[in-house]
Amino acid sequence: MSSFVKKSNNHFGIKCHSDWKGARVYHDDDNPNDCFRKYKKVEDSFEDHSLFLTQKPRYAPLFKLNIRDYKAWSKGLQKTGYATDKAYANKLIKIIEVYELYIYDNEGAVDNKQAKKAKELREKEASEARKKTEAANKRQEKEDKEKKKNKGVKTNAGQETANKTPIYRDVFKTHGLIYVIANDGDTFDQIASDMRFNTQEMLNYNEVPKEFPLYNGDIVYLEAKKIKADRPYYEHLVQIGESMHGISQRYGMQVKSIYKLNGKDEDYVPEEGDVLRLR
Repeated sequence: MSSFVKKSNNHFGIKCHSDWKGARVYHDDDNPNDCFRKYKKVEDSFEDHSLFLTQKPRYAPLFKLNIRDYKAWSKGLQKTGYATDKAYANKLIKIIEVYELYIYDNEGAVDNKQAKKAKELREKEASEARKKTEAANKRQEKEDKEKKKNKGVKTNAGQETANKTPIYRDVFKTHGLIYVIANDGDTFDQIASDMRFNTQEMLNYNEVPKEFPLYNGDIVYLEAKKIKADRPYYEHLVQIGESMHGISQRYGMQVKSIYKLNGKDEDYVPEEGDVLRLR
């Protein structure tokens, strides 16, 4: 915890603005010696932050969003001027995804014991998944060969997939990869069940942990992503609210490959305007 937070109990960095009548503390930020609100206790900071968001007209459109759609909220906060950092939304999304904070949107997840148990389970599953990765890749190569032998069928959308896959959903193809589109309320377990896939393999294909949330319109791959994007996608211009994982899903490309191609480590957060190589 920074000395500024300890001194001010201001956990959200809310500045004084013209309507603040309470105590003040000064700290270098956008400008030297910027004025920030000071609170008697931490709880006051959280309460004031809630009022700050709900009473400012510019934030009103955010409350029409799905309360669990952290990507939309992150983008919205940046667009409405909540933060001056051009990478604010991207950083916020990365933190939420790296630390799997979205699990606290689930009922009962705020229970510390349950959260700890869930964390231990995810770590165990991640360890098992790493051990299975090589075997899964080998099976995928075998399945790819079998697909070429089978005659393709058309889905309602007119896209081609292998006969071996039961069609309970429309299946599409992009960048040479087959995928489905998530609907509101979908989970990886549900999609895997519908498509007769193993859930863990589907999680591996999409490079996400067990509890990763899905939103309407998300791409869910049914096979492993590639190490580079197809032509003519040589570069990507980063937009507000984009994460490395989101970019990888867009182009059907493995996350680690994007990091490697661009000489970035996993602490890197893409900033609006950055140009990333895709091949």
